[in-house]
Amino acid sequence: MVVNLGDMMKIWSNDHFVSNLHRVVNRSGRERYSFPTFFNLDYDAPVACLPNFQSEGDPPKHVPTKSGDYLVRRVSETQRFRANREQQEVA
Repeated sequence: MVVNLGDMMKIWSNDHFVSNLHRVVNRSGRERYSFPTFFNLDYDAPVACLPNFQSEGDPPKHVPTKSGDYLVRRVSETQRFRANREQQEVA
């Protein structure tokens, strides 16, 4: 079983835990099943560095945000079709 951490974990953990690049490659030569499951917070849930991951010498590295705002921004950054659509809507 493989568990990938989500991108928001870096904000909560002040970069102590970061997500890895996700690729599904089966090099075993045998059949394999993949059942991705995603869990997200409510749109307005705050995402900020947790107190136990910050100190005077290690302040938060990321600006606090809302879960939904972060997810929309990440999808826009990674999905070219979405960025193109948003540019057309502005024009």
